Amino acid sequence: MEGCCGALCRELDIRNLALKYRDPRAFTESSALPLPIFILYRATFTCIFVAALTFVGLKHPEYSIILHFSYWSLGLTALYFLVGTLASLWHSTCTKCCGRGSYGALLNKSDTSCALEPWEDDESEPEDNEPNMLSWQHEVLWVLHTISIDSSLVLVVAYFSMWYDPDVNTVSGLLDIPHHAFPFILLVVDVFVSGIPVRILHVIYGNVFGAAYVVFCLVYIITEVPDMRSDPRTYPSLMFSDRPVIYTAWLSIFILGGFFVSQCLFYLFYKIRVSLAIKPNKL
Repeated sequence: MEGCCGALCRELDIRNLALKYRDPRAFTESSALPLPIFILYRATFTCIFVAALTFVGLKHPEYSIILHFSYWSLGLTALYFLVGTLASLWHSTCTKCCGRGSYGALLNKSDTSCALEPWEDDESEPEDNEPNMLSWQHEVLWVLHTISIDSSLVLVVAYFSMWYDPDVNTVSGLLDIPHHAFPFILLVVDVFVSGIPVRILHVIYGNVFGAAYVVFCLVYIITEVPDMRSDPRTYPSLMFSDRPVIYTAWLSIFILGGFFVSQCLFYLFYKIRVSLAIKPNKL
């Protein structure tokens, strides 16, 4: 119990809010897959998500689809896999050209984590003077990963609690289930496949995204809905009524609270992955 409390206190250290990590290879390599297969994995799901967004855009050309939180989440997930694919491709190209020359030497020179693998956790106390080994693309990828995992669980909960209708047997209705659930399932798998760490305090980045969505909805309600009592049903979750402030407060609690729960859940998955990565080395 004492060890768990100590680990939790270290995790909640304010210094973990920064986008700093000891090894950028955790963002471009996988502990489970060879690099070429890992690149193919990321590229495949990039194409799937981009194709899904393109299909939705062509089928529903009206601008009101930007109110759908599911498309915000889907778009960020697609962007995460796209940036991840490009980062892994760049890493692979540099490794082939330089043979881990200066890149590998820099990692070995600055590594202070007792020869841990990139995807293994460093339980030591975070230091203010710890060198930041991440470049801007790794930091962007980390933020996109955080927003994607946070929004995916909220999307699943919102869909099955408010919109799911078991009596709908149409093709469109049946496709709604994988449309809302697949990103969450894939990102759970991705936590175990990729080496990206999960930090509880990084939920603040997801909250910024959630706040942007809430503000966008509020501005839309105020500026685009001429009669709030008419309930135009532009989108089922936007129950305008005549109380946009109450609606905004409800939406804020649902999204921001859901993001925190999601971040904690994926942090648990991350710690399980870390323990699985460490066990073989202890045998």
